[in-house]
Amino acid sequence: ALIKAVLFDYDGVLVDSLELNHIGTCAVLRAAGLKEITFQEFCEQYEAPYTKFYADLGIKDTREQIKSWYLKEVLKYPDPPLMEDVEMVLTTLADAGLTLGIVSTHSYNHLIRQLEKNLLFGFFRSIVGDQEIKTGAISSFCRLFNFQPKEVLFVGDLPSDIRDGNTAGVTTVFFKGKFSVPARYPADYRIKTLTEILAILEQRRTSV
Repeated sequence: ALIKAVLFDYDGVLVDSLELNHIGTCAVLRAAGLKEITFQEFCEQYEAPYTKFYADLGIKDTREQIKSWYLKEVLKYPDPPLMEDVEMVLTTLADAGLTLGIVSTHSYNHLIRQLEKNLLFGFFRSIVGDQEIKTGAISSFCRLFNFQPKEVLFVGDLPSDIRDGNTAGVTTVFFKGKFSVPARYPADYRIKTLTEILAILEQRRTSV
């Protein structure tokens, strides 16, 4: 199918925030009186839903308590920088007439604030935050804009992103970035830079 839309996860895809996510996770572990995990361990284990991820580490506190410990720490730091080539890739996709959206676990209000600050807000027709399991939001995006699932490319950097995209039936892209996050689920494509999305779209266009 010809790709008509691109849906992005936010953290680790549009912004370089995985190290900050690790800092927040260590703060949660400290607050719960548990041992911190290394960045490597974090990359290998981190997956949504986060209550299960934290429960596996021995934390039995509520989602609200975990979130409050996490945010208290990460909000001390500057906003994470944009990933390389984000503006160029988004501009090229928008100019090509694709519908762009975000489905993120990130808090909706923080998401909007960061997108506006980075002048990216206007690229997106749909922005959905607070989604630990993304399948429903991905399917809603397809229905909202009347796309067949396979016409939508979903770009995520965590195994759970690919799991949820596969469940929703969209075309999945695993963005490995610079960290060795394991690919636990089969993705349609695997990329190391965001510019590779443009090559995927060109390839799909010429092979239709």
